[in-house]
Amino acid sequence: MGVRWLVLGIVGCGPGPGDPCETRGEGFSRRDPCQNVCVETTVACADGTSGLPGVCAGEACESDADCEAGWGCAAIDSFARACLPEDTCPEGFALR
Repeated sequence: MGVRWLVLGIVGCGPGPGDPCETRGEGFSRRDPCQNVCVETTVACADGTSGLPGVCAGEACESDADCEAGWGCAAIDSFARACLPEDTCPEGFALR
C-alpha cells in the first residue's frame, strides 16, 4: 500500500496545465513548479498583440490540432511550442 501512495504522490506533484504559476531564481537555480513548464513571458498572438499566460503549459505541440479543446499551440520561446489556454490569445497564437 505504501508504494501505491508513493506513485500517486510522484504523479500528482506540482501544478498541472493551466494552473497559475511563478518560477523562482534564475539560471541553474531556477525552480519551475509545473509538471511541464511555467510560461511567464509574453507569447505572440495571431492578431499582432501579445498575451502573458502566467500558467503551466500543456504538452509540446506543432499545431492547434495537437492540443485539447480550449487550448492552442503557442511558441513559448525561440525553440519550443506548447499548448496554452486559448483565452491567452482569443484570436489564436502566432507560431513564428
